[in-house]
Amino acid sequence: MNRDVGTQRFLGWSLLVLAPLLVSVAPAFGQIDRGAIAGKVLDASGAVVPRTTVTVTNKDTGVVLTTPVNETGEYQVLALIPGKYAVKASAQGFESAVRDDIELHVQDRLSIDFTLKVGAINQEVVVSAREPLLPTQNADVGSVVDEARVNDLPLNGRRYADLALLEPGVQKFYAANNPAPDRFSVNGNLELQNNFLLNGIDNNSWSENLQEFSVQVVQPPPDAVQEFKIQTRTYSAEFGNSAGAVINASIKSGTNGFHGDLFEFLRNKSLDANTWINNLNQLPPHPESIRGNTGGAYFERQAFLLWRLRALQQPRVHDSF
Repeated sequence: MNRDVGTQRFLGWSLLVLAPLLVSVAPAFGQIDRGAIAGKVLDASGAVVPRTTVTVTNKDTGVVLTTPVNETGEYQVLALIPGKYAVKASAQGFESAVRDDIELHVQDRLSIDFTLKVGAINQEVVVSAREPLLPTQNADVGSVVDEARVNDLPLNGRRYADLALLEPGVQKFYAANNPAPDRFSVNGNLELQNNFLLNGIDNNSWSENLQEFSVQVVQPPPDAVQEFKIQTRTYSAEFGNSAGAVINASIKSGTNGFHGDLFEFLRNKSLDANTWINNLNQLPPHPESIRGNTGGAYFERQAFLLWRLRALQQPRVHDSF
């Protein structure tokens, strides 16, 4: 009888100690901003080439990853950061084959196949070509807004999320009571049902009243964004916590060289075009709108630093620079 009471007390204390640990466990999300390269290596007759080695090289950082093919000639290299890659397949008694200048974007899974020819191992065939236009490794619908478009397209307020409006099915309700800059509807879903990720990490504010005027916790400036991918439907089950689009942004991580950029955005009456009605009535632009934004970014290896030198903004008339 006493032993039963002692057992009950022990179990009770055990549950009391374990309860906070169980409550504090947070769900683990599998979303990442990395990509992958996969494919097959066969010979000219379609047979598997034994003991084949596939080498994947990041051309920006010099990082080299090597993997053997399996018994069916297949290989895959996971968790690759976005950038340019070269893939090489080599085997004893065969010419090495190289696919160069492969552009890997956020969450890409590229299919790169090789057909090796019999020859000396020191012989090498290099093919410079971009990734396949038709992705066959996944079925998601969407597109990548690359670094060139992030930097070159005009942005009022320098918000990278505005470029999501380039994707079909994305609409912005400008008459909303709280027009947060990154608030938009995708394929008819509610504006607060989009899933924002930053380097694969949850970046949603989960705010219903949007008092902070953003659905994101962190709004990186365009200079810090390497690229971002917007998926509007049929995306992977790992993104199942939202009914809208998935916007996964990747921050620049630097390369082996020293590089950076400086920017200057200027707008005044000398650069502004007058409205058609003002020109018709021979009236000058009024009121004058002056806007300036200057800053810079510095990248070195895996380091990133962004600073803003000055920012000046006065009442504006137009919605773009």
